[in-house]
Amino acid sequence: MLPDPVYTSYEDIPVMMTVEEFGRLMRVSRNTAYAFVREGLVPTVKVGRQIRIYRGDVLQLRDANSCINFAQ
Repeated sequence: MLPDPVYTSYEDIPVMMTVEEFGRLMRVSRNTAYAFVREGLVPTVKVGRQIRIYRGDVLQLRDANSCINFAQ
């Protein structure tokens, strides 16, 4: 298992990330991250067979859904 990344600014967060990276960023399990994708809670883009998530969509999700507990 990879350690959780530490981002000190918005620019440090990758512009496009995998579902696993999204899960580590949000400090949720891999299964929970995929559940967010499956339920349409975060917009995704398919790159070949891989699912990617844009940084801006993650931040919009965080700002729009105060009921979701995001680690600060």
